[in-house]
Amino acid sequence: VSQRLQKGETVLFTGTPCQVAAVKAYTGDPQNLITMDLVCHGVPATQMLNEALTLFAKRLGGKLTDFSFRDKSREKRYTSRLTLRKGRRTKTYFVRARYLSFYHAFLQSDNFRESCYSCSYAGMERVSDITVGDYWGMEKHHSHQMQDRTDWSCVLVNTQKGKAFLEQYGKDLTLVESKPQWVAEENKQLRAPGEKGPHRARLLELYKKGGYKAVEKDFIKENGGALRYRLRLYKSFK
Repeated sequence: VSQRLQKGETVLFTGTPCQVAAVKAYTGDPQNLITMDLVCHGVPATQMLNEALTLFAKRLGGKLTDFSFRDKSREKRYTSRLTLRKGRRTKTYFVRARYLSFYHAFLQSDNFRESCYSCSYAGMERVSDITVGDYWGMEKHHSHQMQDRTDWSCVLVNTQKGKAFLEQYGKDLTLVESKPQWVAEENKQLRAPGEKGPHRARLLELYKKGGYKAVEKDFIKENGGALRYRLRLYKSFK
């Protein structure tokens, strides 16, 4: 990013608020840097995610080649898309969050980094030029404008630089003016950091003792045991 900025190129950097803050501090936030953060709920460890995906792919009898944490093509609120290679062929699975131990822990706020629970960027004072995220509860204020569409997001313009960028490159967007306080009503991380989940201590203890295999085993046990879990999982694919 720094090298491109020094060459005079315009760079759009997108990431979590803390990542944006780091890039701005490192580069000095020159005029040709546009920053976009997301309404972040917390960031788990990459190592834990990789272990979880490897185990799940093995359970399905393949090797993971592509993964989307949150796929919206099936119009389900929390669904992941996994593409696996099985021999010479590939197969794509759409898996709901309740069948993925990692995803379930994420939604419960059980597996975030420790710093996420005291995040100084979780509020309406944004660090970036533009903030994007879900607009939960939009129907309460804009039902007459939503029509049949359900894929609305929020875009918070935080600086003049962000405003100019959106005006120049956002011409293909359907934009509806709203109020920041409405967006924050059901987006808790626009008001305060998330709280530690109810099973965080147990999850970390299991991981410490037996790696992610222990976490997965406990999750399957809580879901009725291996046979029942497998039946419910495969039934959900149809």
